[in-house]
Amino acid sequence: MASVLRSRPDLPPAHRGFAFAAVIGYTAVFHGVAVVLVAWFTAKTWSGRRWARIALSSYLVTASVLGLLSATADTPFLIVVVVTDAIHLIMLGLLWLPPSVRSYFQSGRASFGPE
Repeated sequence: MASVLRSRPDLPPAHRGFAFAAVIGYTAVFHGVAVVLVAWFTAKTWSGRRWARIALSSYLVTASVLGLLSATADTPFLIVVVVTDAIHLIMLGLLWLPPSVRSYFQSGRASFGPE
């Protein structure tokens, strides 16, 4: 909320409650959808779906870029952004770098089509 007040110091006090509720609501819905997507992509990746591995990787790259943009916006959650970006990079590495993972997805055991 502090960032909203910094960016809009002329926001009337009567509208601040709505702005706060809107920010909290948007954040809750956005992150709720993200959690569901990551859980679904992870489950499908775990079951050998190649499309899910690509989708999860795309999500992780997008989340990392948005995290970096958030970090440059003078966020009070800088440490959270840094930690989550580090986790995203570790997950990306684990999805693509280990030879056993690469061979699993290149073999006939994994599937590219829908389940």
